[in-house]
Amino acid sequence: MYSNIPTDEIEHILRLLCKQQDLDSTLTGEILAITKTVITQNYYGFNGRTYLQPKGLAMGAPSSSILSEVYLQHMENTKALSILTKPSIDGYFRYVDDILLIYNKYLIDINEVLALFNSLSPTLKFSLELEADNRLNYLDLTLIKNATGFSYEIYRKPTATDTIIPRDSCHPYEHKMAAVRYFVNRINTYDLSTSSKQAEIDTIKHILRNNSYEVSLLEKMIRKEVMRKPSQQQMPEHPKQKWARFTYVGSETRIVTKLFHHTQVKVAYTTNNNLEKLLRNNTTNEANKYTRSGIYQLNCPTCSKKYIGQTGRSFQVRFREHKHDYKYMCYKSKFAQHLLEEGHSFDTMENITEIIQYARKGRMMDAHEKFHIYDITRKGVQINDRLMILRNPIFDAVLRNRQHTEDRCYLRHL
Repeated sequence: MYSNIPTDEIEHILRLLCKQQDLDSTLTGEILAITKTVITQNYYGFNGRTYLQPKGLAMGAPSSSILSEVYLQHMENTKALSILTKPSIDGYFRYVDDILLIYNKYLIDINEVLALFNSLSPTLKFSLELEADNRLNYLDLTLIKNATGFSYEIYRKPTATDTIIPRDSCHPYEHKMAAVRYFVNRINTYDLSTSSKQAEIDTIKHILRNNSYEVSLLEKMIRKEVMRKPSQQQMPEHPKQKWARFTYVGSETRIVTKLFHHTQVKVAYTTNNNLEKLLRNNTTNEANKYTRSGIYQLNCPTCSKKYIGQTGRSFQVRFREHKHDYKYMCYKSKFAQHLLEEGHSFDTMENITEIIQYARKGRMMDAHEKFHIYDITRKGVQINDRLMILRNPIFDAVLRNRQHTEDRCYLRHL
């Protein structure tokens, strides 16, 4: 729908709305200027090329839902008003681009109504789905007309699949349960008959089995959701909570977040193994890997000592600085200082440099650098600044779990 919204009419509609709200000319001008920028600069990239969308609203842009709603509501209150107020039309309900129309089929031809809707805009085209056997699908419901009124069933499109986050996927438990909680919430809140509710429960069990979950999980969650329904008593106010966001990478993340259980900090999880990251070409040419920025490790060619560093420039630029300090006996670089004081040799970038992580300058890069310095300090091979490294319980938890995982892998190989 977004790409078919006639954007040339939106500016006029917004100007009318601003006038109705008695907004001053300065604010009206700013709103119109911002809207024009959003509408006209619809750029997107695909396969390394940049494209310009010449008409309509951009797919995926947060502003598109707002601007399309502005246009549709204006159309409903102007051009479409004469259609919607016909005596033969008893009800009109719209959610985004899905419309439910209740009409008297003995008084009006619905195909004529469809033709009138399609005449409202040269770009928007409406299609028709008629009631069949007293049943009609609307959104995620099937509306069933019977002698006593209406009953409802959960509707799934023919293209719907059983795919949810599998049980063995490296995602936080809360993310895996999101889909199941959504299914259960529909069961408990929609006015479903006993047979419809049981049919939906059977469908959810089938989905759970296909994704390696125990079906007993469903009964537990249904009981839990029923018990969680808010009581009529007024709930006491809680102090505003702070949130911390963690990228979930497995059990190590859980070990760290347990440290926040008895604090005022709530934990939220994000993941990197989503479709966008999996489908994107993340391969880095071996010859070009040193042109990026991030965290690196320099290994002494003579002994086991290591230096951890970060750079917002390219790795090769930072390496040349270390080499310069060694060549001209400068003591700015701690790595060069170690080689000079110990009489150790220098080597090529390929032989002594390890790229730990690609990153951009910021707090995340700082945190990763501190962690890796902490790690090699515990191992006694650090040649960074000789500063006292304070105990960090989060780093300790991650390193303990890493060692435990490595031990288990070693035993399996044995």
